[in-house]
Amino acid sequence: MMHSATPLHTDLSGLSALRHQAARDPDAALHKAAQQFEALLTQQMLSAMRATSFGDDGAGKHGATYRQMLDGQLAQTLASSGRGLGIAEALVAQLRGGRTQGDAMGADNVAMNLPSERVMAQRPAAAEAARAAPPVRAVEGAGARVQAFVDRILPHAERAAAALGVPVRAVIAHAALESGWGAHAPGDNFFGIKAHNGWSGSASQRATLEFDGTVLRPQQESFRNYSGAAAAFGDYVDFLRSNPRYGEALKSSDGAAFLQRVAEAGYATDPDYAQKLERVFRSPLLDAALDDHGRNDGGMRV
Repeated sequence: MMHSATPLHTDLSGLSALRHQAARDPDAALHKAAQQFEALLTQQMLSAMRATSFGDDGAGKHGATYRQMLDGQLAQTLASSGRGLGIAEALVAQLRGGRTQGDAMGADNVAMNLPSERVMAQRPAAAEAARAAPPVRAVEGAGARVQAFVDRILPHAERAAAALGVPVRAVIAHAALESGWGAHAPGDNFFGIKAHNGWSGSASQRATLEFDGTVLRPQQESFRNYSGAAAAFGDYVDFLRSNPRYGEALKSSDGAAFLQRVAEAGYATDPDYAQKLERVFRSPLLDAALDDHGRNDGGMRV
C-alpha cells in the first residue's frame, strides 16, 4: 500500500503556506522546500523514462493519467522518506553555506558534508543569501570524524605533498573539501576528478551540479574510479602536473597560496571555492588531527 505523503506545492495556497512557515520556522521550511524540489526533479526524471515507449502497454486510454499520478506519489514519497535520493540534503547543505546540521564544524565553518558541486540549483538571489547565512552550531563527533579521515589518508597525502612540493596540510584540506571529509568519495575519488583528458581507467557516471555563473545546474558527468586511496592521491599528483593551468599553483610552497591558485586556475566552478578551501585549510579541527600525528605545521612547510 502506498503511504500518504505531503502533496507537492504546485498551487498558490501551498506556496503561501510554505512562505508563512519560513517566517515562523526557517529551518523546517528549508527542509520542506528542499524536499519539494527533490520530488519535482524526481517526477521529471520518471516522466522522461516513461516517454520511451515500445508500443501499447494495455493500460487503456486512462493509463497515462494513472501513471502520472503514480509517479507523482512515488516522487513525493521518496523525497519525504529518509534521505530520499540525497538531493534535498545536498540543497540544504548548500543553502547553509556547505554545512548540514548534523555535520557542521562550528566557528571554523568547515563543511562536513557534500563537496561544493554536489548541491542543488538555485537562483542568484538565493545563492547570495546562502553565502551570507550564519554558520550552524557544531555538534559532537565532528572532531572524531576529521581525525578518522586524517588517520586514513595521511600516508598517501604525505607522498602526494612531497611530490608536489606543497604542505601535506594543503593536500588534506583539498581532499576534505572535495570528499566531505571522506564521507562522499565513491570509487575512492577523494578529489572529484572527472574522467576527461584521455582518462583510460575505470569511470562511473554520477549526478553532479555545476555553477553557471551564480546558478547551479544538474548534470551527469563521468568521474574517475580508483583501486584505493594510494591510487587516488597518486593520480591527483599526475592530474595537477599534467595540466599547465596549475603551473602557477605548483610554484608555491605555501599551503594557502597553493590552494588559492588551484582555485583560481578553475579546479571547480563554485565561485566561492577558494574561500571554502581556505576555511578547511585553517580549520581548528584539522589542527587537532594533525597535532595527533605531530604534523601540525600550519601549512608553512611540508
